[in-house]
Amino acid sequence: MFPQHRTSERESGVRERIMDCRRRLRRVRLARDRQTLNEDKRRAFGLEEILSQTSNCGLSDSLPEELEALELQSR
Repeated sequence: MFPQHRTSERESGVRERIMDCRRRLRRVRLARDRQTLNEDKRRAFGLEEILSQTSNCGLSDSLPEELEALELQSR
């Protein structure tokens, strides 16, 4: 008789495929998180640029419209 704890080659192959899928999913999630972080940084940089331009010449009357346009553009 075969020992109870031994796995068949088929079970081992299935387990290996599951682990491979988990590794791929983890890589995809990390890449997506990195992309989101980069987009957040770009948005923050764009906002800082607008604020620095308006601080040089006093507050711009169009600042709320510029910020709204930037927000819509980032979606």
